[in-house]
Amino acid sequence: MAFRVSRLMEFCTRRELQNQTGHSAEDWPLVVLKELMDNSLDACEEVEVAPVIEIKKAESAFKSTTIKAPADLKKQVSAILKKHPDLRWDDAIQIVLDKTQLDHVRAEKQKAKKKSGDFTDADEGDSEEGV
Repeated sequence: MAFRVSRLMEFCTRRELQNQTGHSAEDWPLVVLKELMDNSLDACEEVEVAPVIEIKKAESAFKSTTIKAPADLKKQVSAILKKHPDLRWDDAIQIVLDKTQLDHVRAEKQKAKKKSGDFTDADEGDSEEGV
């Protein structure tokens, strides 16, 4: 490969997220719901399982949450992805925001692999002690 272009910035700024989704920030909860549904349906189709979809409207409004992201978020995420190429960018962001999450992220990935019937690298986390 001659060069590698990171698409991380496409997901890190309000402007780029609005460009990517075609929706204003006020509509993002609906966009996220739509993406979750699309991903779920794709996963069901991939493993040939009939989907069961249930969406419930929340009785009360969602609370606003503020996340303080470091100024060098892109740099930290890139460093984590270089050190752990098996992680996705959203996993890396979770780890940047909470350094204790690496083991949790790896455990969740293993659970998802087992649940989907993917047993490749099943002992991946065990062989990388001290990472």
